[in-house]
Amino acid sequence: MTMDDFIMRYNSLGTALGSPLVELKMPLKWTVFNDYRVAWFYPSSDNPIILFLMTKEKDSGNTTASGLDRIQIEMDDAKDFIAFLTVSDRCASIFSEQFFGMTMSEYCIYDMINYYYENNAEKKGTSSYRQLDSEAQHFLNFFKDRDSYCIEIYGSK
Repeated sequence: MTMDDFIMRYNSLGTALGSPLVELKMPLKWTVFNDYRVAWFYPSSDNPIILFLMTKEKDSGNTTASGLDRIQIEMDDAKDFIAFLTVSDRCASIFSEQFFGMTMSEYCIYDMINYYYENNAEKKGTSSYRQLDSEAQHFLNFFKDRDSYCIEIYGSK
């Protein structure tokens, strides 16, 4: 999947009128992190959440036509937790299996965060992860990085 494919699918998910969620358009900026070229988006109108789309394609330049290798959703302030969960679920639902017309992404996110807190992962400096689909194609990872909480979505390949 390319970043453009992801953006198109993300934007095709319906939202209520007056929702703080905004359509993803062009990245606000590009950076390099480890081996990834990273496109930055703010998926809500009040900008509490940052959405990073990451590619390992080095020669592609700063273009959303690049392949999508990893997604990271980041929240700095706990007061933005609902927006964080909403954006994370929207992103994960694109990759999640459907059962009776509903995705399992909400359950996977809840289960992963619940495990993180019940097992005191923050104090241990670890994360929690969850398989997003039964074919083990995509995974979720929840962790605290410095002062931010993050959910990552990545594939097994």
